[in-house]
Amino acid sequence: MRFNKIYIVLFVVLFTACLPSICRAQNNDDISLDDFTSYSPDDFMKLQMPSINVLIANAKLRPKIRAYNVQEKIQESILKKEKRGWTEFFNFGSSYNYGNSAMYSSYSDKLTPLISAATSGRSSSWIVGVSFSVGLSTLLDLKSRIRRQELSTEFAHLQTLQEIDQEREDIINAYTDVNLELSVLKQEAESYIFAKTAAKMAEQDFIAGKKTIEEITPLKQSFSQELTRYETDRATLIKSLFHLEIMTNTKLFKNK
Repeated sequence: MRFNKIYIVLFVVLFTACLPSICRAQNNDDISLDDFTSYSPDDFMKLQMPSINVLIANAKLRPKIRAYNVQEKIQESILKKEKRGWTEFFNFGSSYNYGNSAMYSSYSDKLTPLISAATSGRSSSWIVGVSFSVGLSTLLDLKSRIRRQELSTEFAHLQTLQEIDQEREDIINAYTDVNLELSVLKQEAESYIFAKTAAKMAEQDFIAGKKTIEEITPLKQSFSQELTRYETDRATLIKSLFHLEIMTNTKLFKNK
């Protein structure tokens, strides 16, 4: 009972010590996206995209790419096993016996009274054996098995490279689109801020009686149009930014 308590205490201590590492490993797979919906026009005007090389490198950490890498390692492990295929021809066995033995005997005849004897002792023994058997078809196919597995390993590697190339192409396209949309939005943001300022000043002049409703109406309409264009382009950019962050496993803007 005392030893059971010791084992329980050791398990709790080890589990508590390993728990932070487990949590960190799980959190590494989580992608924390930027909250672009809270960005103001000034925030978008200050944004600068990171290097595309960083994004391509980070994309290799995506679960999809990692799955291809794992499959490639599995095929490499199978290839090592196939190269040791000749060991299948040998079988090795062993056994060990240990125990107590006892023997009881008695003897008597017409002239001799009953004599009894008992002996006991411990005995142990080892049995070791090796057998060798070769199947002709297995022997002839041994080299072909290795070659087939080499091709499977190479195919898994090519699949990984193919997926990386496709990811790189998709990232380049998405990166280019985001840069274009960001440039357009920055121009729209400038026009939006200018129209908003002009409309606000015109509204103040109207309140002060310096301008009539007919004079400020065009400014209000211009502001409404600029706002619509800005919000439309902003929504398009935000969608593209979210898509690029997921594709590259990267938070694009850590700080506003």
